[in-house]
Amino acid sequence: MRPRIALMIADNVYCSDTAIAGIYIQDAPVAGFDITTNTCSNTIMVSSNSTNANVYEWNFGELSSPFNTAFGATASHTYATNGTYNVRLIAYNLTGCADTLVITMVCVIACAKI
Repeated sequence: MRPRIALMIADNVYCSDTAIAGIYIQDAPVAGFDITTNTCSNTIMVSSNSTNANVYEWNFGELSSPFNTAFGATASHTYATNGTYNVRLIAYNLTGCADTLVITMVCVIACAKI
């Protein structure tokens, strides 16, 4: 059941009017995600497991890359160099409320050549 709110307005002549409306309170988003790595290509795949969210904004922490950001529930990024990167997800709900999660990851190219 939705909560209802009533507003009653009266003037100094005792005229009044009342308006009643239902309100909807959106649950706050909780950001969460999984990272899958492919060490041979320095590529990561990220997948949101956020709750109460419908818009996802990613930042892969590689500031020198023109492809440092992405949008959507899933995304991927290929790092140009080895290093430690902060992968950030901002998860938004329908009303624009947001939650942020940052995971630090180490990226190392480690493929055996045959």
